[in-house]
Amino acid sequence: MNAAELLDDDLHLFLDDSEIYAREGVGRRVNALRKEPEPVLVGEHAWEGSHVAWATVLHDAADDLYKMWYVALPPLQPPFSSVVCYATSSDGINWTKPELDVVKMPDGARTNIVVLGGEGTTSHLQVATPELSDPDYPALGLEAGTSHLQAFADLGSASRFQAIVYQSRRRPDAERLYGSFLALSDDGIHWSVSDQPALAHQGDRTHVVFDPRRNVFMLTTRHRNLGLQGRAGVSGWIRDVDLWESADLRDWAHRGRALWRDEDDPADFEYYGLMPLAYGRGYLGFIEAYHTDVETLDMQLAWSDDGRGWQRRANREAILPLGGDGAWDTNWVMVTTNPPEVVGERLRFWYVGSGTHHGSKAQHRRAIGVATIRRDGFVSMEGSMHGGSLTTAALDAREPHRLHLNLRADTGVAAVEVLDVRGQVLEGFAAEDCRLSAVDAVDAEVSWRGGDTVPSQPDGAVLLRFTLQRASLYSYRWVSVA
Repeated sequence: MNAAELLDDDLHLFLDDSEIYAREGVGRRVNALRKEPEPVLVGEHAWEGSHVAWATVLHDAADDLYKMWYVALPPLQPPFSSVVCYATSSDGINWTKPELDVVKMPDGARTNIVVLGGEGTTSHLQVATPELSDPDYPALGLEAGTSHLQAFADLGSASRFQAIVYQSRRRPDAERLYGSFLALSDDGIHWSVSDQPALAHQGDRTHVVFDPRRNVFMLTTRHRNLGLQGRAGVSGWIRDVDLWESADLRDWAHRGRALWRDEDDPADFEYYGLMPLAYGRGYLGFIEAYHTDVETLDMQLAWSDDGRGWQRRANREAILPLGGDGAWDTNWVMVTTNPPEVVGERLRFWYVGSGTHHGSKAQHRRAIGVATIRRDGFVSMEGSMHGGSLTTAALDAREPHRLHLNLRADTGVAAVEVLDVRGQVLEGFAAEDCRLSAVDAVDAEVSWRGGDTVPSQPDGAVLLRFTLQRASLYSYRWVSVA
C-alpha cells in the first residue's frame, strides 16, 4: 500500500457543495463500504482472548507480505494485561500468527506477542513507517531527536519500522507515566520502546499516519485539556479530537482541535477518534462516531483541504455502518490505521468490529474484518428517474485539459458539456456531442465532436454541466495536457 498513490490533484470528489455551482434533479448519496460477512482475524489463543482490536496493516514489498500489528486484551494476569500481536498474510485475507520467542507464556509456549504493556497497559501500537515499498526510503529524523530520546534514536538509526505506542506505566515508587512513546524495529517483530514519552500525557484513542503531501506525521487523539471539562462544571467527558504534527515522530507540535461537537450534532454524540488520510486533492477523515445513549460507534466522513481544518461531510451518514442484529460487528466499527489498498477498481480497507457495547470492558468481543468500496466512490451524485443536471464551479482552463469520469450509467443516460464563464456552451462540446468510452468505469474517457481535449480559454476557466438520468456520477478528473 502506497499512501502517495492516493494523492491526485486532478481528482474532484462530491463530498460537499463547494465545487458545485448548481444542481437540479440530482441528489447526493453516501455509498457505504461493502463488508465481507465474516472477520478475517479473531482471537483464538489464551494471550489474545476475545478482544482483538486496534490495528495497523501494511504491505511489505521486501518479502511480499501483508503485516498486521494488533492489540489483544486477554483475561490474564500481568504482564499479559494488554499486548501487541503480530500476524502475516500473502493476500490480506488469510492470516498466520507466527510462533515467536519474543514473549513466552509462563509454561514456555511461544506466542505472536511482540510488545507487552510494560509496567501498565499498552493501548495500541501505530506503525507509521512512510513507505515500505521503497527500500531506499530513509528513516526519518533518526539523526535528530530531543535530549531524552537522543540515545534511543541513535540505537535505531537503521530501523525500517517506526511506530508510536500509547502506554500507561504504573510504578509503585514513582508518578504514573503515560503518553505516546516512540518504538523502533528492524524487522517489525523485535521492538525497542523509549523509556520516556515523545508526547507526554497524550494518547488513548490515537491514530498516527504519514502524510506524503507535506512529509509530516499526523497524530490525532483526545483533546489535551479534556480534564478541564470536569473542573469547569461539565458533567462527564465530551470527547473531541486534537491534532499533532511531527517531522520525525520525536518532536511534536500541537495544531489545536480538529473536530468537536457542534449544534447539528445530537446531545448523545461524541468524537471518539479520527483516522486522517491524504487523498485526492485534500484529506479524508474517518470519524469514529460515538452514540453515547446506545453505546455504539459507527464510522462517518470528514474532509479537509489542508489536513488541519476539518469539516463533517456526506450528510453525517455512516460510511461504514454497523452490522445487523446479532452480527459480529453490530455495535462498533472503525477502519485500521493505514491507507486502503487499491485492488482493481476498488479500495480495500481492514476494520475493527465489535459485537459488544462500548462499556463492555473485559467482556468485549472484537475481531478484524475487510470491507471494500468503489475507488473514489465514497459519495455519488444521482440523476433521478426523470433526469437532472449538475454544473460544477469554475475549473482551470488556462491550458488544454482532458476529462475522465468515474460513473455508472449502464441503465441510464449520462452526458457532459463544457461552458465558458458566461454559461455559453463551447462549439463542439455540447451534451449531444459527448461520447463516453465506457458507461460503468472508474476512469471513463470523454470526447466530443470537438475532440477529446478541451482547448485553453481566453478567460482561463470553464464549467462542466453534467446531465444525469438514472445514472451515478462518483467523481471526475480534470487533467492538464499542457
